[in-house]
Amino acid sequence: DKVEIEITTKGAQPYSVKINDYKTYDSTDLYLIKPEMSQMGVSVFAGENINTKDLVFKVAEHNDSSIVMQLPFAQGGYIQQKYSLQQGSYMVQNELSFVGMDNIIPRNVSMLDIDWSVIIPRLEKGYKNEKQYSKLDYYFTGDKKPEEIGRSKDASERVDTKMKWFAFQQQFFSAIMTSGSEFASADLAVKYYTEDDPSHNLMACTASLRSDFQPGSDNIVLDYDFYLGPNDYRTLKSYDLNYEKIIPLGGWLVGWFSRLVIIPCFDFLGKFISNYGLVILLMTLLIKLLISPLTIKS
Repeated sequence: DKVEIEITTKGAQPYSVKINDYKTYDSTDLYLIKPEMSQMGVSVFAGENINTKDLVFKVAEHNDSSIVMQLPFAQGGYIQQKYSLQQGSYMVQNELSFVGMDNIIPRNVSMLDIDWSVIIPRLEKGYKNEKQYSKLDYYFTGDKKPEEIGRSKDASERVDTKMKWFAFQQQFFSAIMTSGSEFASADLAVKYYTEDDPSHNLMACTASLRSDFQPGSDNIVLDYDFYLGPNDYRTLKSYDLNYEKIIPLGGWLVGWFSRLVIIPCFDFLGKFISNYGLVILLMTLLIKLLISPLTIKS
């Protein structure tokens, strides 16, 4: 009911992501990821270096909320990708499993690589404003807020310490990938398209990730979650992973006022008024009224 995701058997990876209940500025369906604008692959040494993005998986089972795809090996065993999406959630749960491959993957293999690249389309009418508030975030467990790169400009960053999650953040929507344990290291980059791009794209985001891997077991399962939805403060906060920290609320004083006054007031008015422009106008008048004694005195 919240998000519609297509998964392709080539690489067992996301093919497109459509956010329901939202439209772009021209009232068309809102695709956070348009068809074929995402490439994700898992690289591991199994006798030879393989990358799943180039290989075709078989559908083992599926329904409207989950799908299981498997890549069998001639020597026995298989790589499995399982995606699950629950009602009322923007969070896609992903289980990457290596089943019966203890004799295929050498015991001295201690890492696997995940590469994810996404082209985020333009979703707003004003290019400069949308670009100004788009960026790439990454978060270390225990930190008060995430680090960011690429706010309105091309940027790249090498992360050599363990990282919990990262976000490809458009002005109002984000694609966030979280590791069940932690990513061991990462190379992150964002590159913006020009305003006159014929394909109407906003930015190309890439993440080259390394995860710890411990072979020797008959069934190795690695957990990764994908948040694919709006940058809504309450929604992001409900996942208890500090996702809401990607939203710029100002300094400590302004941020406090935003969390306790602005956001609750906005949500309250939004229940009765569907036009956000009108909500912003009413809130502007309300704030002006509240500070008018100080304004008149000054």
